[in-house]
Amino acid sequence: MEGIGVENEQGKATQVVPERRAAILREHLVGKKQVSDICDAHGIQPSLFYSWLRQLHENMEAALQDGRGKGNGILERKVDELEQKLAKKDAVIAKKERVIAEI
Repeated sequence: MEGIGVENEQGKATQVVPERRAAILREHLVGKKQVSDICDAHGIQPSLFYSWLRQLHENMEAALQDGRGKGNGILERKVDELEQKLAKKDAVIAKKERVIAEI
């Protein structure tokens, strides 16, 4: 999923990559650090931290898939997304081919 913005030293929005989000959440879940201390250290709002935590809980089932069942939900969603993009591009190409054929 795309990064979530936080402000850097210049006050400009930056992206927080999923690996960094996971590391920040681990500080609380594994390291047992206080949320306020983590947020201060990383320059994020507690609401953003809790948003990430909610996402983690909502996607926990997909993370625990063993590969023998339905498959990896994250990969399936990505494949669906790419197939939709491809279908849109195919439609654009078909439309352009029709216009060219009329000329």
